[in-house]
Amino acid sequence: MEYFRIKSIVVLCFWITQNCTSQHNAIPHFFDEIEVLSSRYPDSAWSKVLHYSAKAHLQKSQQTIGEAYCIKGMVQSDQSMYYEAILTLDTALQINKTYNNKALLATNYAELASCYQNIGDFGAAIKHFNTSLAFATPINNAKIIHFCYRSLSKISCIQQNYNKGIEYLEIIENKFPIQNNKKEEGLLLHAYGDYYIHTDKTTKAFEYYTQAIEVFKEANIPYSQAWTQAQMAITFAATDLNKTLALMLNSQSIYDTIAPKSIFSINNLQNIGEVIRMFATDDSLLKTLNIPGFIKDKQWLYDESEKYFKKSLAFAKAQHAKNDVMTISGNLTNLYSNKGDYKSAFEYYNVYHNLSDSIFSQKNKNTIAKLESEKKLQSLESANKHKSWLNYFLLSLSILLLSLGYLLYKNFKHKQEHQQHLIKELQKEKQLNAVDALLQGQMEERSRIAKDLHDGLGGMLNGIKYSINHMKDSLVMTEEDGISFAKSLDQLDNTITELRRIAHNLMPESLVKYGLHNAIIDYCTLQKKDDAEVLFQNMGDEKILSNTQNLHIYRIVQELINNAINHGQSKRVIVQITYATDKLLIDVDDDGKGFDTSAQSQGMGMISLKQRVAYFNGQMEVTSAPSNGTSVNIELTI
Repeated sequence: MEYFRIKSIVVLCFWITQNCTSQHNAIPHFFDEIEVLSSRYPDSAWSKVLHYSAKAHLQKSQQTIGEAYCIKGMVQSDQSMYYEAILTLDTALQINKTYNNKALLATNYAELASCYQNIGDFGAAIKHFNTSLAFATPINNAKIIHFCYRSLSKISCIQQNYNKGIEYLEIIENKFPIQNNKKEEGLLLHAYGDYYIHTDKTTKAFEYYTQAIEVFKEANIPYSQAWTQAQMAITFAATDLNKTLALMLNSQSIYDTIAPKSIFSINNLQNIGEVIRMFATDDSLLKTLNIPGFIKDKQWLYDESEKYFKKSLAFAKAQHAKNDVMTISGNLTNLYSNKGDYKSAFEYYNVYHNLSDSIFSQKNKNTIAKLESEKKLQSLESANKHKSWLNYFLLSLSILLLSLGYLLYKNFKHKQEHQQHLIKELQKEKQLNAVDALLQGQMEERSRIAKDLHDGLGGMLNGIKYSINHMKDSLVMTEEDGISFAKSLDQLDNTITELRRIAHNLMPESLVKYGLHNAIIDYCTLQKKDDAEVLFQNMGDEKILSNTQNLHIYRIVQELINNAINHGQSKRVIVQITYATDKLLIDVDDDGKGFDTSAQSQGMGMISLKQRVAYFNGQMEVTSAPSNGTSVNIELTI
């Protein structure tokens, strides 16, 4: 499932003191309200954040401003704006450190850790969760402590450190037991379910998820109940997709009642759309469809999948959740490709690609802003420490000497790196020349063998056929001998046809006579005899290339189509060649059985393919998964 994913819920309570004289005051009602609004009613949450932020700046209270930034970061995180949230929470942290408010710092670090966890930076996440625990433990902030250990368990399981994963959950039970809090009890049961999912013990996972749902029902916490049901649906994905879909639909009925536009409703909607698309694209799954109100018709299911995806997309856009808009656009790209609406598929692919670049750019901006913030802080600390003119002089002199030493060091490193670069370039050029010579030799040898087969052996077989046909009229044969004689002639015809096919594969005649474009079209047309549909699209202005380049490109396409049909057992293959200024892009997508890319074997075909890509100084990316087809993207320099 290309873009199929279920997000985990981040539920935090803000234990923030109402004044700087005590860290054990009651939780302000405002922060409780923000917690609920952030997950269920994002628009209202943003309104409250803006109001509180404006109030903090009017009061000119740095502590209140620090709290405001922390709340804003929480809301950004809940809306999947993780990179923006990291920048906001870092700003809050610089302010909150000044007041050493343990409750506020515990929350700040926990929220920051959660953001790093969601973007996959587990090293930073573990570091910040442990720092949060260092502040939360002395003041016995149970909710933050439980949240940190549940999150550390999740990260350990993702890193396949299962012993550590269960150890963190046992710490909660043994050292920080839950007392009279049904919500925390349900969240711990959910965490155990997650642990058993990662250890492939789905039966145990189902038991814990079921217990968590019962706890949430009893405590009348429908939002957490819906989330757990959606997560439990994953346990059936590999064995009973009907059960998965039914649970997701049930969860959505709850979300639609209490929080239709929440981030978790958005995620569940797109997951429902993806499961429905899976039923539509797999004939064997379609036969098993058994959901009330659902029709076993591919077009109906595609339309239903589109409905859920677009509903999810509309909510994601309204909440400015870029990550979700990107993911849903990717899902719609796959859906329209399945429907054969390649124009719409291409439009959503562009949205996905542009958002991917935008998110990457935002990540870089956040990193730069963080460095600039740290630099400003260091400058202020330096100004406070060095007040006398003598200290300023010594500092300036030190900086000057360090700068001079740094410049000398950089100059030396630059020269060293330049030399290493030249050596690598020479080695690369040598390798390319070797590959070029090898491929050129292969091409010449193929051409010679093809000519010998076609002109030599082919001519001899045709001569034999002519002689036998001539003899037929003068021979007196029984009816049985006549049948045998005819079968022999048919076998001879098949042999001549096979010989011509082999000669054509060795050196395609249409490539030499009519060019790359027509040769690929001919080859794609020939594959229909194997009960496979191969579609070819040519985009951009076709470039004039050398015969050697044309042959290598033809062989690359030929190898990819053969792999898709013969190994992938595909029924539909889409080949697209795009000409850019100095690049040629080859994209081959199929609906075959797919494979695990981490276990991909290096056969002769793949080795030859990589050599031909290296000839163009190109790059190749293979995306595949079992039962989900294969997509190969190649970029060649021409």
